[in-house]
Amino acid sequence: MSLRLKRAVKILHTLGAVGLMGAIAANMVLAVNAPAGLAELAAMRQGMLMVCKWLLLPSLALVLLSGLIAMIVHKPYLHQGWVLLKAVLGLGMFEGTLATVQSQATRAASMSARLAEGTGDPAVMEKILSSEWGGMWTIMVLSIANVVIAIWRPKLGIPP
Repeated sequence: MSLRLKRAVKILHTLGAVGLMGAIAANMVLAVNAPAGLAELAAMRQGMLMVCKWLLLPSLALVLLSGLIAMIVHKPYLHQGWVLLKAVLGLGMFEGTLATVQSQATRAASMSARLAEGTGDPAVMEKILSSEWGGMWTIMVLSIANVVIAIWRPKLGIPP
């Protein structure tokens, strides 16, 4: 792999990670500072959904694709345990982001709109928010773990 291509893939991977962690952090800050009014809450939840749609999901795709490209074009990575560990954690992040963060953001936006209209169920909203928080913390921890592994590069070698 040429040096320019290596650098480009690394830059894309890093930018994707920054976007992903920034989107999660932004949604955490918004959730903690949720307004008391139902109409305002519905608007904020719609904003959180847009953060997922326009920042979180594209960043996740960029991280996963650039990581896979790096593995394909730089053959020594295939024998590095830390790279394979990051790949496994990346699959967990993919599933967790789609199954909890994105899906619960969608459900929360919908339920908050219904609450503002007077037809929503506060108990259901509470369950959605609990699941969403668990998902956001899980993805944030996995993201931090991936950054630490990339910097530390522990010797988890796989024989050629």
